[in-house]
Amino acid sequence: MGRQRREHRTQNTDGAFCSLCSVLCALLRTETAPAWLSAVGSTPATFSPMASTRDVPDGYEAVIGGEIDVSELTDLIVAAQIAIDGSSPVTGSFVTMMLDAPGAHRDEGILTLRETGSGTLVGVGLHRDPDPHVESVTSGWVHPIHLARGMGSTIVRWGLGRAQSHLALAPDGARVTNRCQASDSDTVAASLFSEFGYTPDRHDIEMKLILEGPIAVSELPDGVALRTVSKDHDIEIVARTTTEAFKDHYGWVERPWSETIERWANYRAMAEWDDDLVFIAETPDGPVGTLVGLRSYGSHGDVGYIGSLGVLRAWRGKGLARTLLTTAFAEYQHRGMQAVALDVDADNLTGATRLYESVGMKPVRSETSYLIELRDGTDLVKR
Repeated sequence: MGRQRREHRTQNTDGAFCSLCSVLCALLRTETAPAWLSAVGSTPATFSPMASTRDVPDGYEAVIGGEIDVSELTDLIVAAQIAIDGSSPVTGSFVTMMLDAPGAHRDEGILTLRETGSGTLVGVGLHRDPDPHVESVTSGWVHPIHLARGMGSTIVRWGLGRAQSHLALAPDGARVTNRCQASDSDTVAASLFSEFGYTPDRHDIEMKLILEGPIAVSELPDGVALRTVSKDHDIEIVARTTTEAFKDHYGWVERPWSETIERWANYRAMAEWDDDLVFIAETPDGPVGTLVGLRSYGSHGDVGYIGSLGVLRAWRGKGLARTLLTTAFAEYQHRGMQAVALDVDADNLTGATRLYESVGMKPVRSETSYLIELRDGTDLVKR
């Protein structure tokens, strides 16, 4: 498909884009953050990641790479998300997980924006481009006190430049895209993405269940047993089963197995991880489903969080997903949690949203992801 290049005239706008918790959910679900399909009508202008350090609003300085204090970054993200959504579950553990994820390079994949003189951290951009380099992700946050000064544009421009500089890493003939995402409450970020040529695509919904009254745990299908993680080798079982369960879901892409194992080891290192909340459904022939729960929804200590729920295709429609879900609900209630949350792809074709609604979960927040095509070609991402 032919595309005409156009010059971008970005407005002096900012946005705190990308929910850390939905990124976590996406990583757990699909072994990569979910891909975002769109029919982009123009090819993006060419940007230089290094030029972004010179194209910074007056009164601020930009640096690519280098060490960043996790507590400082966490405080910035929390402030940005509270300004948009009224709350934030983000913890230092979540931030560390994101910084250490495969494809995230601290030496050159971080853009920090600081106030000249005081050195205060006021904005951060993160760019992640995991193997096979066909879909990179740009995330960014700007402190609410420093909005409307052009730093959001600086972050997006830098992310596009870094993504374009990686085009040669992708397989020959493969389609290459970059994506961002933002809360639907963040209309400024949506306008910013549009200015750069991104178009909206997939939608994520955060859903929550208030744990009041007894939880009715559904029965397991015949021939299936349920257990939790009890040894290190079980993490590989969870990783393989979850990967297989999501192969036919939107956004899946083949990754090196070594990267998958690295990713799951990264998850398990989180303070919120709890082996007793990671469930494996098995038959005599092997595992057929998994549910990965976290001890808490980050800083929301009385809310549990389900990062992924996957059932192999041959076992769908038999009630296994409901059993996994209600078993987790009962365990959270036993621990004294007041609620359970999760994120779901609103366009999921397996009926996940209907399942969550049927057990009493209700939508409380939504996000939209935005995609831009950097190179046409054969799409290696499941659409």
